[in-house]
Order: sequence, then C-alpha cells, then structure tokens
Amino acid sequence: MGENEGKILYLIVTNKSDSVTNDGEAFLERLREIEDLGYAQRDRVAESVIRRTTITDGMLQTIDRILASPERFQSTAFRDGIQDTNDNGILDGEEQALGLNPDRRDTEIESIVKPLQSDGYTQRELSYLNQVIEFSSDRDNQYGGWQQAKDHELLQDAASDGEISKTEHWGIQNNDSDELINAKEEHIGTDPEQADTSGDGFEDHLKWGPMQDLGMDADPTRIDVYIEVDKTEDSEFLTESQRQTIKSTFRQEPGDAVGPIHIHFIRSDRNLERANNYDEVDERQAEHHDGLGYGVRYFLITNGSIEDSGRARMSTAGASWMVIRSDLYGKQQTAAHEIGHGLGVFGDSYEGVDTDERYPGYESIMNYAYGNQDHDAVTFSNGPPFNDYKHMAEMSFAIRYITTHKLREAWANGGVEQQLDQRVETTPTPTSTPTPTATPTSPATATPAPTQTRTPTSTTTSTATQTPTPTATPTATQTSTATATSTPTATATPSETTTSTLTPTATPTSTATATPSSTATATPTSTPTQTSTPTSTPTPTGTSSSMGVVVVMLLGTADLTYRREA
Repeated sequence: MGENEGKILYLIVTNKSDSVTNDGEAFLERLREIEDLGYAQRDRVAESVIRRTTITDGMLQTIDRILASPERFQSTAFRDGIQDTNDNGILDGEEQALGLNPDRRDTEIESIVKPLQSDGYTQRELSYLNQVIEFSSDRDNQYGGWQQAKDHELLQDAASDGEISKTEHWGIQNNDSDELINAKEEHIGTDPEQADTSGDGFEDHLKWGPMQDLGMDADPTRIDVYIEVDKTEDSEFLTESQRQTIKSTFRQEPGDAVGPIHIHFIRSDRNLERANNYDEVDERQAEHHDGLGYGVRYFLITNGSIEDSGRARMSTAGASWMVIRSDLYGKQQTAAHEIGHGLGVFGDSYEGVDTDERYPGYESIMNYAYGNQDHDAVTFSNGPPFNDYKHMAEMSFAIRYITTHKLREAWANGGVEQQLDQRVETTPTPTSTPTPTATPTSPATATPAPTQTRTPTSTTTSTATQTPTPTATPTATQTSTATATSTPTATATPSETTTSTLTPTATPTSTATATPSSTATATPTSTPTQTSTPTSTPTPTGTSSSMGVVVVMLLGTADLTYRREA
C-alpha cells in the first residue's frame, strides 16, 4: 500500500496510546487470511476500511461470511474489497461471483440469496444459486426453469430457512439434456437421467410443454407417432376399423423390450384437388400440412395416378410426404407397411424387408411374400431373426425424417398461439384392441413432415432401389397406401356421410396387369360403400409383390434418396 494509506490504516487499528485495538487486531487477522488469496484482494479489503475510516462489527461479519465460503468464491468476492455499490447487503464482488450485476437491484433474486449468505455459503448453496440465477434470465417463459422451480417451491420457499437440502438442490438441477428440472421430471414420471424417456425421438420437455398445449395426445413416458392424413376429391380415408387395427397392432405387439407404440391420426383435409405428380403433392402439402414443424408426418390419399403408374411414393426432400392412390385393395395392410418404413425399417435394415422371398421366422408385413400369403395380416416381427420393433426403437422411430423446429420455437417463446386442428381424432388412444376387420394394404415408406412450410422441396428424381418385377398379374389392389386418416365422426364433409366407418369407395375391378413398378391399374367404381372383396381375386403367383408400391424416402434433411418397391 502507499505511505498515506498505510498511515490511515495504522490510525484506524490503534488507539491514542498506539496500541492495537481489539477490532484492529481482529481486522488484521482477517487481512492475513485474505492475503492467502492474493495481495490484490488483501489491499482491496484494506482500502474499503480506509475509505470508511473505521472498523465496525458489520464489516467483520461480512468478511467472516465470505471467508466461511469455498475458497474459489472468496477470491472473486473480495476482488472489489467489501464495497456494496447498490447497498443491498451483498458485496459487489459477491454479486459478481454469483453472476449478478452489482450496478442493478434484483429484489426477487436478493430475497433468495440473503437468507443463505448469513453463515457463509456452502458448495451446495452456491451450486443452487448458480442454477437459480441462470433460470432468472428467462423468468417470463412459462415453460422455463424459473417457472418450473417456482411450481415446485424451489425458490424463496426453499431458501427461506437459510439452507438448501440435498433434495432441494437435486430438484432444481437438470441431470439430462432436456429442459426439465429434476423435480418436474419426478413429478410427471419421466426419467431425470434421460432426455427422451420413451425413446420416441421427442425430448420430454417438448411433449410436456408445447405438444400438450397444442392439444396433441402427448405423454412423455409413452411412445407416440403422429400422422396427418389428407385426401383429394373422390378418394377415401382408411375406415375407423382399419385405423384401429393398425393402432392396436402397434400397441400390442412390440413386447416389454420396446413397449406399446401409440399411433395418432390427427388431422384431415378433404376434397383437395387431385395430385397427379410429385410437384402437385408438394403443393398440397405446402398448403395443407398443418403439422409441419411439430413432429407430425404427412400422408396424402389421392385418386390421381401419381407418376410412373405408381400406387404410392414418399419423398422427404425438405418437407417430407407420403402419397398413395385411393383405389387400393388392402389399404390397411399397405398403410401399416408404410408406417413401418416411416419408423425406420428398410431393406438395408434386414434382407427380408421389401422382398418377395420368404425368410424363415420373419413373419412381418414388411416382407412382400408374407403379405402375399396372408392378405389380412397387419403384423410385424417382434423377435428373431429380425425384430422390427426393436429396430424402430434403435432408430428413435426415425425422428430424423421429420422436423420439430416449431415445437422448439414454441418452447423458446414460452407457449403456443393456438392448438392444432385435430379433426380425425380428438380422443386419447384407446387401451382396448379392436378386432381387425379391414382388407390388406401394402407398403409406402413414411417420412414425417410437420406443419406449414410453404416451399415444397421434394424432388422427383428417383433412384430406384428394389423394384421387383412381378411375374404374375398381382391381384387388383395391392398397392401401397400410406398412413391412413381416420374418418372424422364429428365433421361431415360434402361428399361423405358421417357414419363412423367411412370405407374406401372402390370395388377394384381390375385384372391388374403388373408392370415392374406398379401392381395394377385399377379402375375403381366409386360406389359409396366398400366391397372388401375385389372383383379380381388377389392371388399373386410367382415372385410378384402383392404390395405394388413405389416408395420414396429421404435419409436426412439435405440429400434426397428414393426407395422404390414393385
């Protein structure tokens, strides 16, 4: 210190007889302890006393509580001496060590800090305060950590007794990479050590917050798959019975290793203009895919020929979509197959997928030969030689094929502006399993696409993978259909009755001459009731694929890859 400062300090710590006072001795002892932190800290504390020209009990107590705290904290807390610029009872350096601004008052934070500072901070209390102050920057976000901590009485209520318990400290922490504090996860039943408890690709906080607020049937402890289904004019949705068959299969078959998979058909636009090519499918999606960005896959049922005489195709170039023709025999089976693709099961996953050759033990709709053998089957393999459901789970149910950016935006904004329109299903997935009553359908690989991006990005350049050439005339409607949209029971549409089972109107009367990439050119007779037995009996022979599908799937967000099926 300078000579003048030294003289002033001498006068402060001594009396008129040049003896060191009790307060002076106490202060000098503390200065020696602070000196272990560094000369700079020692001098700043001494200068603080010199400016005040006296030593008070309050000064000594302030120094003592800082010295009772962890050493690393002491070093920063004494950096500006014992100065308190905003006069809130918290030293400038102390506020800086906690991550606060000493030039501003924050009474809400101060009410949490001050009860904990009296005896010095413990490492647990400092960790707790660091988390509280980090949360405080987003106090207006009703989803954020501050509000969560407040909901679970982990702010003023927790600090008011002057200490933070292990339970309180654990509760306000976030042990995984989602946005939920441990106390919230414990409360809603999710795993605090897993960002995605169910493994369905949706992080727990997205399902707890924006997805539930959007009105989606979302449970962070459950595997959920969302499919938006639209249809063009003169085409038909899957019936209620067909949808329930698909849903019950996914709920019941996977077994304990994976758990039930809950399929949600959550919206339908009807009587859209028919789509005859992929550009037109892009256009329909851009205008009508309300789930885009919200983790919802898009499915369009059209009466157009699509292209290449294809019965179904999928593209995930940018905004992904699935499209199928309506005049299918076996739409239920096809839809299930395509959902399987959409959840990550492809030919490169297992050699028995998308092939006309039977593989012993692989009893799955993902195998064409199995579908040809049993046209009513809606089933997947849940054991050796290849477990479809386990592979879906390992792929996080192909969440990478869909986008969730609007869910994340909603989280950042602290809420959603409005709920998604859910005209197909508004009730939670039933626990009972309806008996399958629908006719078989065939595959179409599904890749999700969420709501309202107006720039259709899927390209139509296809690189065919696996187009088996049928050697026989596959029976008239084994074409791929994608995820079905349930027929709304509450909203009647101009051309449909409000009966709960709005069945596809087409008795395919085609003898279906099979060409490599299409299984049949069916000419549906649009009668308002479905006859589940087509006039041409589906008895494929040889190696012809009963699915009759052309499928496109994007493996990623930048590169377009098409998968074709015959």
